[in-house]
Parts: sequence; structure tokens; C-alpha cells
Amino acid sequence: MVQVPAARRDEEGALLLGLLVGDTAALPERRVEEFRSAGLSHLLAVSGSNLVLVIGGLLALMRRLPTGRRTRLLTGALVTALFVIVTRAEPSVVRAAVMAYVAFAARWFGVVRDPGRACACALLGIGTADPLMYASIGFQLSSAATVGILVLGPRLRELIPPRTPAAIGEALTLTVAAQVAVMPFLVLHFGSVGLAGLVVNIPAVPLAGMLTLAGAVGAVGDLVGVRCLWLLRSPLSWLLALGHIGSGLPLGSLTLDLPTLFAVGCLTAASAIALRKRRPAGVLVPIAVLFLAGLPIQWVAPVAVDLPECAGVAFLEGGQGRAVLVRGEDGVVLVDTGPDGQDVLEHLRRSGVTHLDALVLTRASTDRVGGAEAILDGMDVDRVLVSRATAGKLGFGTPGGTSGEEGPAAILTVGAGTHLRLGGIGIRVLWPPAKADGTSRESALVIEVELGGRTILLLSDVPADVQRRLSADIEPALVVGVAHEGSADQYPALYEALRPRLAVVPVGRNRYGHPAEKTLALLARTAGQTVRTDVDGTVVLCTDREPPAIYRVRYARDP
Repeated sequence: MVQVPAARRDEEGALLLGLLVGDTAALPERRVEEFRSAGLSHLLAVSGSNLVLVIGGLLALMRRLPTGRRTRLLTGALVTALFVIVTRAEPSVVRAAVMAYVAFAARWFGVVRDPGRACACALLGIGTADPLMYASIGFQLSSAATVGILVLGPRLRELIPPRTPAAIGEALTLTVAAQVAVMPFLVLHFGSVGLAGLVVNIPAVPLAGMLTLAGAVGAVGDLVGVRCLWLLRSPLSWLLALGHIGSGLPLGSLTLDLPTLFAVGCLTAASAIALRKRRPAGVLVPIAVLFLAGLPIQWVAPVAVDLPECAGVAFLEGGQGRAVLVRGEDGVVLVDTGPDGQDVLEHLRRSGVTHLDALVLTRASTDRVGGAEAILDGMDVDRVLVSRATAGKLGFGTPGGTSGEEGPAAILTVGAGTHLRLGGIGIRVLWPPAKADGTSRESALVIEVELGGRTILLLSDVPADVQRRLSADIEPALVVGVAHEGSADQYPALYEALRPRLAVVPVGRNRYGHPAEKTLALLARTAGQTVRTDVDGTVVLCTDREPPAIYRVRYARDP
């Protein structure tokens, strides 16, 4: 990780860290929000462009030294691998790295280098090795931008007036081509596009590129004792100013409804056809069509007509309420019930579940425990796990007790440090402390589920302050249930540490604006795939399959 000297750990230093490795933990939240509103958030997420700048600068330097072609290629390949490791294999970086290795191999064996073919091989190869990579929003945006530059770039370059300075023309061409290509995906995932970003990116992208390259060189200099990063303070402040100005421009975020989206899609398709002119785009056109058709893997992934009978976790669709079903080899645990237990009972009965080893109630709020009575009446439940505060609120025994027997189910009050093993399902309570009082979000139960050696983290409703406390000792997780319906109150460093393969936003239609755009953008940077129960319905991850299989459940009675 690049170290910013303590004396310069201000906004400029934090921005440089974000440009180099995508770490924005030290950057004030208002600055992150300004970059998002200005359409510049991609600069703060490490991407393939970072790798291109680093490798391009390295090879350009080595050409001036007495080194052979194959030595340069081997050095480039080694630095590429190190870059992927340092950036924790971000999907967009993986895409760029595979393209780089294809280009290195072509150069090594003397094959004609073609960026289009390298892109095609990279996309198809990654899709074959790991199809779920296609579902990463970061991978989609990075790949779409690359295809846009390769397909639209040459056509747009022809439209630039001849007297335009080459640097300005190139920056304008690349920025517009990339922004146009990613626009459909921004609308697809976030429901809006920032038209102001087309303008702001023209000066910001080349400035960020120069800062990234200079920052990488400066970081190496700092490592060997040559302090030079202070030279970048002024240009870093210029980039911060661009983000601030861009966030205030009109049409910074334009929300598109379905008819408008259809019109924009038709216009984009017509423009692409017109820009092709008489010269075919070669291999890129069929690959782009294939890629764009296959990217939203959440729509072409297997669709089950009932809950699959597998060991795994199911996030049950239930309106604004939430419920999570965990099935082990010999045990079943239900976490929360949603506001209406009848819907959850229907899910359970359809999948043949009649007995629960445990019912976990994370917080005494209607959307979490409103259906508890229906579940307890309609299911054979061994035990109910609640926090001390929730037990008192719901009338389950004496608050603060460690266990008790009330009715057919044992009531266990649990807190941080509690460990249970139920039918092959491990449950570890991470929050709140055992003696915590109150029923606010700060006292919601956070549990870590271990299933077949895989970790599932359920954050319930805890706010960013609690997430910050948890982040110090958190381990990477295969799946994370995003806190508080994906509200804006999240602690980014926690999700950076988790790096989940699947992030699930359990949310229904609501008047609060959940999930927040900034949270979806955070998940795009940190999670392999993001799904929402309000859009995708019930989502199941079978952990006993290799690789883990994701299903969207559409019951036979559904239209």
C-alpha cells in the first residue's frame, strides 16, 4: 500500500491514495460525494487505466535504457502481476491485466498486435474462467469504456476539427467515447446519468492520468528516500476543485424513466451505426454485441421455480421487511421474519422446511420481527436468539438473562462473543455487547454465519459508527447482507475489508430512497456482484457447490 507521509495526510494526500490504489477511507465524505455528483467517481476506483499508465510509463522508460525486447516484456508482466496483487484483484484491473498479457504474448511471439483482438480474448477468456466476473459493476464499466474507446474512438476522432491541438483532441475523443459507452450501464445500475460528467471529465481524466503516473513514480522515490510527492499538491488541489465545480453544474444527475431510456438506447444504437460509416469494426463488433448481451448475468443466471434444496443462504423477498434463511447439512436457521410472517412461511413451506433450529431476531422493529408470532405458531422452532435489548422490548423473559424457557422455544439472550453450532451452521455474534441496552439501530444484532468453511456476514441495521468499530477485526466474507436496506449510512472501509463475492441489499419499495446511489457505487467498487431483493426477488447462494451457484427464485405461480 502506498504510504502518504503524516505531514501531508490531508485532502490532497488522501486523493492521491484514491487515484493510485482506490483507497478513499481518508478522503472526506463530502469530497467523495462531490466526485460522484460530478461523474468523476471512476477516478477514485482503481481501474484498468491505472495499470495502463503504470505499464505504459515503465515500458517507455525502459526503451531509453539498453534493454532487450523480451526483458521489457518480462518486466512488464511481473509489474502487472504485482499491480493486480496490490489492488486486490479489482475486476477492472483483472480485465486490463489479461489484455496486457495477451498483448505481451503477441509481442513475444511476433504476432501482429491488435487491441481489438486483445480485448476480445480478454473478455471471452475471463468469462470462461469466471462467469460471475461479468456481474461486477466495476468490470462492466471498465470493459464498456474499453470497447467504447476502441469502437467509437476512431470515428469520433474524425469529427475533431483539424486545427485542434493533438492533446486536447485525444483527451476529448477518449473521454466522450468512454462516457457514451458506459452510460447504459450507469442507467441500468443507478437509474441516472450525469451529463455534466461529459464536460468535467475532459480536463479531469488527463489530469488524473498524469497525477497517477507521477504519484506512482513519487511513491517509488519516497521508498528510496527521495521525498517528491509534495510537488503534486497543487495539481491535486486542481482536481479537487474540478470535482467541486462539477458537482454544482446543471444536469449533474439526470434520472431516466423507461420511455426516456428506450429513446436514449435507440439514439445510441443509431449513432454507433452512423459512426461506423463504410468501414467495419472487425472483430470488435460481434464481441461487443456478445459482451453487452451477456454482461447482466443476473438476468441470464439460473432461475429456480422454488428454493433450491442446497446448503446455502437465501435472502427472501418480503417487501420492505427482510428475512434470511440459512440451511446447513442438518440444520436450518431463520434470521428475522419481515413484517408479515405469512410470506416467509410460504417460502419455507415451498422448500419443505417445517423445523427451525433457531430463529434469530436482530432488532425489535416491525420490518425485522413483525412476523415472529406467525413463524412461532406455524413452525417447530427450537430456540429464539435475541439481544438483551430486544428481549426486553418483545417481552421475551428478563432482559439481561443468559437463557430461559418460555413456551415451546427456548429464549436465548446473546451478545458479542456468543458462539453456537447448530446442525452444521456456525453462528458468531459480533455486536452488540452482551449488556447493551436500547432498541435503536446501534443495538441491532450483527452475526457472522459459517457454512461449509464459507463466511456470510449479516449487518442488520447497524449504522456507520458501529460498522467502523467492527471493521478493525473483520475478515473477508463470501456474502454480505448490506446494512439498513443499503442506506447512505455506511462505513466504506468495512466493505473494502470484506471484499464479498456477493453483496445483497435486502430492500423493498420505500419512501426513503433506499438503496442510496452512493452505497451502490461503493458496492460496485468492493463486491464481485450486487443484487437487490426489490429488483431480483429472492436470491439464493448455494455454498455447497463449486463455484458457489447463485439463483433468482421465481415461483411457478408468479407471472
